[in-house]
Amino acid sequence: MFHKLSDHIAKCVERADAAEMRASEAIDAVLRSDHKLMAQHWRDLARSYQLVENLERFLMEIERARNALSAETRAEQITRP
Repeated sequence: MFHKLSDHIAKCVERADAAEMRASEAIDAVLRSDHKLMAQHWRDLARSYQLVENLERFLMEIERARNALSAETRAEQITRP
């Protein structure tokens, strides 16, 4: 899942960079503003994907810790007389 999100993040950043390039090359102020706004939207979307990726990692780590604790508890119960 992370690989797929990382791909989405990279594509969003690429599109943001391209929009910024178009903004810097635009002669018309309205068009320049539109491209800058589009770049900002792409960067916002990339940050949203990063948040999802970070939350997934956090939740997976909690699940691993919970499973380890559960396994440890089961092992203690088995070894008790």
